[in-house]
Amino acid sequence: RFDNIFTYLVGFLLATIAALAMILGARVLHEKTLKLAEPIWVTFIADTSYGVYLFHWPFYIIFSQLMGNAGAV
Repeated sequence: RFDNIFTYLVGFLLATIAALAMILGARVLHEKTLKLAEPIWVTFIADTSYGVYLFHWPFYIIFSQLMGNAGAV
Protein backbone atom coordinates (compact mmCIF):
# COMPACT_ATOMS: atom_id res chain seq x y z
CA ARG A 1 0.00 0.00 0.00
CA PHE A 2 1.28 3.44 -0.87
CA ASP A 3 0.01 5.09 2.31
CA ASN A 4 2.16 2.83 4.49
CA ILE A 5 5.51 4.20 5.73
CA PHE A 6 7.07 0.74 5.23
CA THR A 7 6.63 1.17 1.49
CA TYR A 8 8.81 4.25 1.43
CA LEU A 9 11.41 3.20 4.00
CA VAL A 10 12.00 -0.39 2.94
CA GLY A 11 9.90 -1.17 -0.13
CA PHE A 12 11.77 1.10 -2.51
CA LEU A 13 15.09 -0.17 -1.15
CA LEU A 14 14.04 -3.77 -1.82
CA ALA A 15 12.88 -2.87 -5.32
CA THR A 16 16.22 -1.17 -6.00
CA ILE A 17 18.18 -4.18 -4.76
CA ALA A 18 16.08 -6.52 -6.90
CA ALA A 19 16.66 -4.34 -9.99
CA LEU A 20 20.39 -4.28 -9.25
CA ALA A 21 20.44 -8.09 -8.99
CA MET A 22 18.69 -8.42 -12.36
CA ILE A 23 21.09 -5.98 -14.03
CA LEU A 24 24.14 -7.75 -12.63
CA GLY A 25 22.70 -11.14 -13.64
CA ALA A 26 22.16 -9.92 -17.19
CA ARG A 27 25.70 -8.56 -17.28
CA VAL A 28 27.20 -11.87 -16.12
CA LEU A 29 25.11 -13.78 -18.67
CA HIS A 30 26.25 -11.40 -21.42
CA GLU A 31 29.91 -11.88 -20.52
CA LYS A 32 29.54 -15.68 -20.60
CA THR A 33 27.94 -15.68 -24.05
CA LEU A 34 30.16 -13.32 -26.04
CA LYS A 35 30.36 -15.57 -29.10
CA LEU A 36 26.61 -16.08 -29.28
CA ALA A 37 25.02 -13.67 -31.78
CA GLU A 38 21.43 -12.50 -31.43
CA PRO A 39 19.08 -13.44 -34.24
CA ILE A 40 18.33 -10.54 -36.56
CA TRP A 41 14.61 -10.61 -35.75
CA VAL A 42 15.34 -10.15 -32.02
CA THR A 43 17.48 -7.11 -32.79
CA PHE A 44 14.73 -5.71 -35.02
CA ILE A 45 12.05 -6.13 -32.34
CA ALA A 46 14.32 -4.61 -29.68
CA ASP A 47 15.15 -1.57 -31.82
CA THR A 48 11.53 -1.06 -32.84
CA SER A 49 10.13 -1.40 -29.32
CA TYR A 50 12.67 1.10 -28.01
CA GLY A 51 11.60 3.61 -30.64
CA VAL A 52 7.94 3.09 -29.72
CA TYR A 53 8.84 3.53 -26.05
CA LEU A 54 10.56 6.85 -26.76
CA PHE A 55 7.84 8.33 -28.97
CA HIS A 56 4.58 6.92 -27.62
CA TRP A 57 3.87 9.73 -25.14
CA PRO A 58 4.24 12.72 -27.50
CA PHE A 59 2.20 10.90 -30.16
CA TYR A 60 -0.49 10.07 -27.61
CA ILE A 61 -0.71 13.70 -26.49
CA ILE A 62 -0.92 15.00 -30.06
CA PHE A 63 -3.50 12.46 -31.24
CA SER A 64 -5.62 12.69 -28.09
CA GLN A 65 -6.02 16.40 -28.78
CA LEU A 66 -7.04 15.69 -32.39
CA MET A 67 -9.32 12.67 -32.03
CA GLY A 68 -9.98 12.00 -28.35
CA ASN A 69 -8.65 9.35 -26.01
CA ALA A 70 -10.06 6.24 -27.72
CA GLY A 71 -8.74 7.22 -31.14
CA ALA A 72 -5.32 8.13 -29.77
CA VAL A 73 -4.94 4.80 -28.02
